[in-house]
Amino acid sequence: MRFLVDESVSWRVARDLREAGHDCVHVDQSGLDRSSDRAIFDSAIGDARHIITQDIDFQTLLLSSGRATPSVLLLRLNSGRARAQFEAIQHVLPNIEADLIAGALIVLFDDRVRVHKTRKD
Repeated sequence: MRFLVDESVSWRVARDLREAGHDCVHVDQSGLDRSSDRAIFDSAIGDARHIITQDIDFQTLLLSSGRATPSVLLLRLNSGRARAQFEAIQHVLPNIEADLIAGALIVLFDDRVRVHKTRKD
């Protein structure tokens, strides 16, 4: 899967996802550090990447855009540790992959996952 990791999430999460076989970049590595949320959102569209973030503004951007993609994986985990975030993402990816591809806002909590599909069937 192709991911763009927002600055609200550690670059270590992007590194660990890359090492797990995903095409993943952190905004700091892609020249988007200190960019607006809109610029990051637009970059994800252009590069066909899903956004991983802790910033709720991306939820607003996605839902107000009228677009199905880029999907947004919004982390709402108690732990801010990069390793714990990576492990939580890796644990749910097999179950949410189709939703990411189709277009969704996915909110990842410690004890549950909420999927809000953005594409109308």
